[in-house]
Amino acid sequence: METLMEEEKIRKVKGFCEDRIGILKSMVEEEVAKVQQDPMLFSDEVFFIEPLEGEIGPHCSAEIKVTFKPLKALKYQSMAYCNISGRESRMTLRLKGEGQGPLLEFSCPSLNLGKILVDTLHVCEVKLINQGALDAPFTYIPSTRKGFCFKFAPEEGIIAPGGIQTIQISFNATVLGMFEEEIQVSVAGSPTPAILTIRGCVVEPTVRFSVHDELSFGDISFGFPYTKSFRLTNTCPVPVTFKLRMLDDDTQPAVNSCDQIHSDSDPSGTEGIHFFPEPREFTMNPMQGTILPQGHRDIKVTMCSKTVMEFCRKMLVDLEGIGEGVASLTITARCLVPELYVYPQILLYGKCQLKEPYERKFIIGNPTDLPGCYRLIPQKHEEDSPVLYSSPKPYGIVQPHSTVEIPVIVKVQTLGEHRTNVLVGVFGDERNPRRIELQSSGCLAKICLSDRKIDFGEVPLLQPTSRSLTLLNNGLVPIDFRLEINPPPHCFAVEPREGVIPARGKVPVTVTAAPDDTQLFAGNVQLFIGNSLWTSCAVEVLGTGTTIVTDKPLTPELNLGYQFSHLPCIRQFKLTNRGNHVHWLSWKAKCYSPPKGKDQSVSALSSPKDDSQSPKRAAPVFEVELPTGTLQPGESVDMVLRGFSRIPQEVQDYVFCEAAIEIPSHKEKIIETIITCKFIHPSIEASASQFSFRVEKKPSDVLTLQYQPLALKNTCLLPLDLMLDLEQPFLVCDEDQKPLPDGQPVTVGVGETCHLYIAFDPAYKLDFKSWKIEKVLKIDMVRGHPFVERITLRGEVHFPNLRIQPGTLEFGCIVAGTEEVRSLEITNRSPLPVEYHWSFHSDSQVNKLRVNLLEYVLDMGPVLKGYTETHTLKITNPGQIYVSFQVIVSVLQDTVSKFTTQGRKPWSTPGSMPQIENQKSSQISPMTCHCSPSTPPVASLLLARSRPFMRSSPQSVWGILRPPCCAGFLT
Repeated sequence: METLMEEEKIRKVKGFCEDRIGILKSMVEEEVAKVQQDPMLFSDEVFFIEPLEGEIGPHCSAEIKVTFKPLKALKYQSMAYCNISGRESRMTLRLKGEGQGPLLEFSCPSLNLGKILVDTLHVCEVKLINQGALDAPFTYIPSTRKGFCFKFAPEEGIIAPGGIQTIQISFNATVLGMFEEEIQVSVAGSPTPAILTIRGCVVEPTVRFSVHDELSFGDISFGFPYTKSFRLTNTCPVPVTFKLRMLDDDTQPAVNSCDQIHSDSDPSGTEGIHFFPEPREFTMNPMQGTILPQGHRDIKVTMCSKTVMEFCRKMLVDLEGIGEGVASLTITARCLVPELYVYPQILLYGKCQLKEPYERKFIIGNPTDLPGCYRLIPQKHEEDSPVLYSSPKPYGIVQPHSTVEIPVIVKVQTLGEHRTNVLVGVFGDERNPRRIELQSSGCLAKICLSDRKIDFGEVPLLQPTSRSLTLLNNGLVPIDFRLEINPPPHCFAVEPREGVIPARGKVPVTVTAAPDDTQLFAGNVQLFIGNSLWTSCAVEVLGTGTTIVTDKPLTPELNLGYQFSHLPCIRQFKLTNRGNHVHWLSWKAKCYSPPKGKDQSVSALSSPKDDSQSPKRAAPVFEVELPTGTLQPGESVDMVLRGFSRIPQEVQDYVFCEAAIEIPSHKEKIIETIITCKFIHPSIEASASQFSFRVEKKPSDVLTLQYQPLALKNTCLLPLDLMLDLEQPFLVCDEDQKPLPDGQPVTVGVGETCHLYIAFDPAYKLDFKSWKIEKVLKIDMVRGHPFVERITLRGEVHFPNLRIQPGTLEFGCIVAGTEEVRSLEITNRSPLPVEYHWSFHSDSQVNKLRVNLLEYVLDMGPVLKGYTETHTLKITNPGQIYVSFQVIVSVLQDTVSKFTTQGRKPWSTPGSMPQIENQKSSQISPMTCHCSPSTPPVASLLLARSRPFMRSSPQSVWGILRPPCCAGFLT
């Protein structure tokens, strides 16, 4: 089927069908030719013979080279035949060879590991050596034996000839007994692997105690630690890691008697002494570690019993990687609680001052052979406890057959007889605490006041006045006190109202009187100790003055300091009636004149001066604005004090308020004050009154901002907010030469200097002409004040400018080929030297002249069809300048030829016009053509034909006529 498909494809390509028999015959002939051409020389994959053919002369020999190149480590053989011309039979040559692959060997054929601990990693190293002459790629063949784990590192690699590779073998066995294992490594190209035999014995580690089966503590006291020692020996040849643990022991940290008595979580007296939850009773040191082969470790076992009982516990030894409870040791002991007693049962304290400490002692005895631990059970502190007790030695240990003294300190809190029970707990005997009774009687210490009466005298209304009073405590303990005023008037206050008087100390008390009416106020300051009145002190005060107060100080003198002239000086006060009566108020102001013979009011603004030198004012500068004149009790109104001066001066005005209380017809002065103020003009000192900038622009210069420093010093006695107003091309900049934002003032303190910069922009005008400008910097020192400081600023920018006169040159009509000369005057009006040169603009407009020549008609006459007739037409330029021209030829019936010529300048004379001479031609072509930079003018030529049926499209020819010259055309 495939053959038929191929034939079909051949038919489609060639377009015809070939004879199938002919095709097959051709194929057979090709194969026969190939066979006949093949010399049938020897060929093999591993054996090679050179040369394969040749010629040997008579009585001669030839050397034949046979090469063996094995592909694998195998035995090879082959048969070669030598055909000799003229002989019927061939000579036979048998070829044999054996291929040798890479040869890898371990440094030792076997490895004895000896005794190895079970389930313990053992690592050893061997060397793998390449004894062959080839690279030896190797791969580890994992072992499949159960119970033994071998790891080979590296598992694969390549060893160069003569090279050595160190191999690390890790071994871990979980089966006891002797073992022998073969480690095989396959070698690429070698039929046999490299083998290493590993032998050894897996053993289990063992340990031994230095005591026989039991560690006895004997009798021990409850809660006291006891320590015993023993030795743990490793009897195996490998190191072991051990861990000790007690069977059935608790997990929390061990607690002994000292830890318990120091604990903050002590129980109440009804429950005795308690342990921490589930403390550990046995502690081993060390609890874990590693013992070298045939080595030992000394172990200390500490027992602290929490239970009264006989102990028989087992201590287990766990070996890491081996197992738990490999060995055990029995521990025995008997825990007892010693019988402690207290003496005496009752402690007598007698009379005790309140909260004063009193101390008595009792004895705790221990008649047994074991130590005992006690603790004074803390008292529950409650607010109503009549007696508080404590001990500087609340806990301790009583050694066998000994006693200890325990001090007990009491503080009686209330008066009367008291009986208090104290509980002493014994460590281990929680339910039976020992009991002691404390008997005491509370009494007061002597407390007294330093004064029996306080007389404040006359005090201005609503003005607090204080007096001191001292509380003395002659006792040995602090006393709590409380102070009250009876009857409770609203004008007396005492501070502190309560507190503690220290032992043998005193407490200062401040009594304050602030009367709110013009009458006599009296009362008593009472001292209470506990809930009992102890003593009292009488107080009285007489109120004078007024109950109208201001929120800010106004009297007796109000110093307003420095104020700017031409600006209103305003101060606002709030008046409040803190009294109980209605007030009708009336404010007035006068010019102040100090009384003769008395010192003038001290002013912080100026020194005293002669009255004759100061101008006399007719009216006060300040006035008072009050919306209403009636002030109800508790009511507040706003009062405005306003002053204004146009000139700088120091002002002192007398302002007072008259009030009518209850009766409007009777008025009296209640507020008097002297208003002092000094009005000044704002002033500053500038570093310069004018600034000048001059910039000379050179060709290589770049126009940038020019800066000059400006320093403004505040020479007045008030801070200034300067507003600087300046127009372009000038700018005001800060210290970093950055322009100031518009509308932002510059604050300058008293005596301070503000450093600024004036910047000038020489690139403000970009016409490259020298220019000058003058501006004024206006400085408003205070907003709203008419005083303005002015600084003149001038700027000059000079360019290398020239003035040319006249500005226009008129040459009129000039004869072609002639010259006209005109003169110009150039003046350097700038301070810079100017280098100049003339040039004409390439894009300047030039008036171009166009001249139309007379039409020229060339009569060709009759011309036969298929024939050519030639006429020569010559154009001559008799002038002295170049003329660009264009010839336009048009063949029409009954028309004439016309020439037009456009030149740059008009012809000077009629004889200088271009001339046209007629010569016969059959076609138009330029005889002479010259290039010129000017635009070519146009010449038109019209040809007339004598036959109406002969027409041709217009043709044009461009050219340039050089004076004097001519151009020829063929027509």
